[in-house]
Parts: sequence; C-alpha cells; structure tokens
Amino acid sequence: MPFDDSKMAQMLDFGVNTYPCLSIPSPDGSRYFVSLSGAAAVAVVNAQALSIEARWPTPPHTKKMVFPPDGGRLFVSCGNSNEAVSIDPVTGNVLEVISSAIFPGAEAGSTPTSLAISDDGALLAIANACNNNLAIVNIEQPGKAKPLGFGTTGWYPTSVRFGPGGELYVANGKGLSPKANRHEPNRERPLPRTLQEYIASIFTGSLSVIKPIQPETLATMTAGAFRCIPLLAQSGVRNAGREPVSPIPAAVGEPSPIKYCVYIIKENRTYDQIFGDMPQGNCARSLCLFPDRVTPNHQVIAREFVLLDNFYAEVEVSAGGHEWSMGAYATDCVEKVWPMTYRGNRPKQSEREFNYPAEGNYPIAVPAGGYIWDRCKEAGVTHGSYGESVENAAVVGDPGTAKAEALVSHIDPYFRSYDLNYPDVKRVERFIEELKGLEEKGEMPQFMIVCISDDHTAGTRNGAPTPTGIVADNDLALGMVVEAISKSRFWN
Repeated sequence: MPFDDSKMAQMLDFGVNTYPCLSIPSPDGSRYFVSLSGAAAVAVVNAQALSIEARWPTPPHTKKMVFPPDGGRLFVSCGNSNEAVSIDPVTGNVLEVISSAIFPGAEAGSTPTSLAISDDGALLAIANACNNNLAIVNIEQPGKAKPLGFGTTGWYPTSVRFGPGGELYVANGKGLSPKANRHEPNRERPLPRTLQEYIASIFTGSLSVIKPIQPETLATMTAGAFRCIPLLAQSGVRNAGREPVSPIPAAVGEPSPIKYCVYIIKENRTYDQIFGDMPQGNCARSLCLFPDRVTPNHQVIAREFVLLDNFYAEVEVSAGGHEWSMGAYATDCVEKVWPMTYRGNRPKQSEREFNYPAEGNYPIAVPAGGYIWDRCKEAGVTHGSYGESVENAAVVGDPGTAKAEALVSHIDPYFRSYDLNYPDVKRVERFIEELKGLEEKGEMPQFMIVCISDDHTAGTRNGAPTPTGIVADNDLALGMVVEAISKSRFWN
C-alpha cells in the first residue's frame, strides 16, 4: 500500500535530536527503515502497526539507504565519517563496513552523503561530498566489497543515481566553480537590488553525467580524482628540512619554544576585501572594500609578518566558517541547513524547524573529530575562549554560558559573543582587563580564542553603523589585542 511519511512522523517518536532523514520500505513491504541522522542509527518500523521494532547502530550521520536488486542487504551512507555500511535487513547485524576515503586510514571528512547501486547489483557508487568524487565499489560478493576507483564530480556532490544504461547522474550542490560577488550590498557603493549579489545566491548547482563505468575510463577518472584532492596518504606535520631554529617542530611531539597561542577569530571577509589594495599580493583591487585607511592594523601586521594571499577554505558563510575554524570541517548537516536559515522571508523564530546550525546550537553539527578545545582537553593543554561557542545573556552585562562541554569553566562569561550592537573595542577592553588579571597571577592559558566579530557588518540595515565604521572599529580592536599581548609579561 502507499506509505505516507507525514503520517509516520505524526505517530512515531524517534527521540530528541534524532533527525529522521529518509524512509524506505523493505523488499516485502512489511517494514520501513528510517535513517536517523542525529542518532547514528537506522530505525525499523512495522508497516502495519506503525510501531518501532528496533534501532540498529551505524557510524554517525546516517543518510541515504538503498537495497540491491536481490534485497539481501541494506546499504547505508554515513555522512560524518568515511564509511558506508552493509546491514542484514532481518537481524540488523552489520555485514561490512565500506570505506569511501581516497586513502586508507584517512581522517573522517569524505562526507559520504548518498549512494546508488547499479541495476545488476554489481556496483555501489558512493558520493563523497567533501572530496568532490564518487567511490566506485564492486559489491557482487556479500562481505567482500572491492574498491575499484574514483569518479570525478562537480563541487559538493549531494546525490548519485544510476541511469537505465548504466550511466551515473550526480547532483552537485555547489556547482562547478566559485565566483566573486563583486556587487554585494554596500551602502557606500549603492546598486539597484536587481544587481546586488549575495554569496548564497551566486551558486549554480550542476548535474554530472558519467558514462557507464569501464576499467579504462575508471582508471582515467581515478587519476583525475587524485590530482584534484590535496589530501596526502601520509597526513600530518611535514616540516623536515627546515632550519633547526624554526619554532615549528619537524615532527609531532618534538619540543617548540612556542608556549602560548592566541587564536583571533573574525568574520566574513575575503582576502581581497581587506588586502586587495596591497600590491605585494595576488589581489583584485576592484574587490577591496576596506583598504588601508580603514584597516591599518590589519595591513601593518601583514606587511611586517606575512601576507597569505592564496589561502583557501571550503566556506561561504559564518555557519561553515566557525566550524572550519574550530573543527577543520563542516558537517553535511551544517552545509545543507545554512541555506535554509539564511534564505530570508523566514517564519518567526519559534516556528522554524532549524535555527542557525553551527557554533554549538545542534549536537548533529559537531564534526566527527570534535573541536579544537576537545583536542586541548585531550592533550592536557590549558585553554580558554573569549566569545567562541558562547551563548550571550539577554542583557548586556549579565554572564554568558558555554555551549560546549569542554568549554565549561573555560570561558569568560562577561566577554560578549556575536552581537553587532556591541562594539569590538569594548570586547577587547574586557579581554585586556582579563589579561592584566592573568599577569598578576603569573599564568595564562596556553591556548586562547578571542572573537572580534563585528567585521561581519550589518550591511545596509537602517540604524546600524556603516560597514566602513564597524570594520574600522574591528581593526582598532585587533590592534589593541596585539599591543596588549606584546606588552604583557607573557610575550617573551
């Protein structure tokens, strides 16, 4: 009989933060399998009674599910890992774990979001969203999956299907290439709304059509996939051959003279928007919004130390940016939810299915490897956060709270987190006050995060500071942080 997903959603309670993603019927129609992204599990639902019979564990972020033609195995992609699993659809036992990573043992981050099986049941294609490729696996023999190679795709493949002739169709969520939004809203360069560009609206999705997999074409595609990915088989620190005086160790665990790290996090600015007027770099001056007269502290630091003019990140907006800055990865949940929460014309807050998806707002957004403060805690490195992953109090002056367990008792509750109505200079004044207290004690956390985030700007919003004014405040705050630290007792 036809199955109504909405009816199941109304009648069944899968639990808090489980986020049911997809339901598919068993081959005989007696049960439905529901992927629970937030619970790392597949729920088994009795089709007649609409009752939950079991919950089978999987790797994190259970996503797409598919049966081969014989129906003997249930294949599941697990987005917050490098894996798909094969499950016995009767017992729930995991029959096989299939890696989709481009190298064995690679850290989680391939983001296998979708999978498909060929009509003859011989091939499994796994879409690796963060690797921009397909893992092609021979699954003819149960329990003996054999990786065959990789197929190249567009940017961030989110869905894959086999066509009737064995060809592959791949939907690429971010299209083929990024582009500059030269006409972003700017009060000082007014343009008609029809010409204004916003980062979230200049992506053009694409469809890849791949010819039926043959050994010779797969070999060519696999070589292309390896050329297109920066990951190396031996990941980690590679600093051999540097001068002995380098403060960067040649291997993990070797000593370094660096005792403290202050990690300053800012907001949505591209290289060219700030440094586009610096002739020393590879820049586009036409994209420079905040030149030297607005950002003198940024530019003097770049001139005196280092100008990183070709540093790239898989980030478009704050939601992904904070995840990459703190966890070196944005989960599939964050990547797919932020466009819905950024789209405008949204219902009232209380009526939304999703709020801003990052910075500790949802457990499902946490990357498999955790965040940098988790690694600090694990390694016994003293740490603290000023503003990052902190929930502001409703009233300025009241204490905020940590959003992450590893930050409990490791934040300054009176350092205000993101709030465009609160100047960055005031944030930094609070940080300097705290720094003086640490000097008196004679000890400072080895790793500190300091958020000065007003360079986000309020765009052209009525009543808000102009973009130039608010970025200038941010620049002054940056200079104040550097001056305070460099004159502190901890500098040497």
